[in-house]
Amino acid sequence: YVASNRAYYAYVEKLGRLAADAADAYFLPNVLYSLTGRMEIPHNQGGVPMGRSVEDGVVDHAGRVFGVPNLLVLDGSTIPVSIGPNPALTIAALSERAMQIVVAQLESTGKIGAEDAR
Repeated sequence: YVASNRAYYAYVEKLGRLAADAADAYFLPNVLYSLTGRMEIPHNQGGVPMGRSVEDGVVDHAGRVFGVPNLLVLDGSTIPVSIGPNPALTIAALSERAMQIVVAQLESTGKIGAEDAR
């Protein structure tokens, strides 16, 4: 797999170096691949972290955005920190659980809103 994509990886590394130069930053190539020969691709996590309230998160445990009715975020960005292994199944489980909660709330109240657990 890596061998058949070698040209693409070289192109991406070149773009990374150009972006780092433009930002006056350091560029680190894929360190894990350099050490182990295994290609690992991280999933973005934590950009919209779940929390107990707006003071420590953007969404509640069901992905409902604090202070914005009827808006949900159901992807890896709600997981506050990297969990290590591929998070696809964790993201799917969190989303499925969230939908059970949200559908029940919608049927009960007619709207979706975050719960502040302070």
